[in-house]
Amino acid sequence: MVTKKNSRSPWAWIPTLYFAEGLPNVIVTALSVVMYMQLGLTDAEVGLYTGWLALPWVIKPLWSPFIDLLKTKRWWVLTMQALIGAALAGIAFSLPTAFWFQATMCFFFLIAFCSATHDISADGFYMIELDEHTQTKFVGLRNTFYRLAIIFVNGFLVMLAGVLQVVFRNQIRFSWALIFYGLAGIFIGLWLYHSRFMPRPKVASAVITLKVLPERKVKTADEKLFFHLVKCAFGQRRKTLMNCLFHLGNLGFSKEELAELLEELGWDTRVRGEALGLEEFAALTDKIAQKKASI
Repeated sequence: MVTKKNSRSPWAWIPTLYFAEGLPNVIVTALSVVMYMQLGLTDAEVGLYTGWLALPWVIKPLWSPFIDLLKTKRWWVLTMQALIGAALAGIAFSLPTAFWFQATMCFFFLIAFCSATHDISADGFYMIELDEHTQTKFVGLRNTFYRLAIIFVNGFLVMLAGVLQVVFRNQIRFSWALIFYGLAGIFIGLWLYHSRFMPRPKVASAVITLKVLPERKVKTADEKLFFHLVKCAFGQRRKTLMNCLFHLGNLGFSKEELAELLEELGWDTRVRGEALGLEEFAALTDKIAQKKASI
């Protein structure tokens, strides 16, 4: 199936999309901990209750196959952002109430579920919308804005919560309610922005036909090592090939030796697994096999 590429510049939506991806994750896993401790929960209670909030990210593979079957990835991204914005407003609204703990835990769990779904959809949209070369070019930008979201929440918002508590004379619930109203406004703003600037897909779905090749496309000296290297290259999210091989490969090489090996192949030491094709992985396999044999 042939589709026309959208003319919308990736600079218009990648930074904000990955900022939006990072925000709810750190809000649920870090900001909630700070808030609950200031509201009087013990360390044991905070650890017990907030530990369950990470569950949706662990089990998200259970529902990820159904995302494409129901709607487009763009639809899921926008819907999850709207729901997260509404849930953040729900936290702010429920904080002054008598049942604040039960309500905020429910809203945090909803945010976690929506965030896990948003991660699947956003990463899938990124891969579908951009060709392989453009994906590689923008990897650093998306990681930067994901990290900026973490810094924004753990740094600026925690500091702002402290300032508000001083200004409003230690009214802790009221101060945190203002923080979450602000976050709700940010997310609704991101939803409106992405509704306008995220490219619309030309097709909602496609049919893929898989054909088994009569023989392997590439041949290597060590086929088992080839598949091991491919698995390692995609074993850690947003990691360079060198780091994946060092931490997961069990190859017996130091980082300096791996960097030298990649340079001998004429590759950047910051290259990522998704930027390599079968031929490159075959060349890497042969190079490593040759180097191990010479030791």
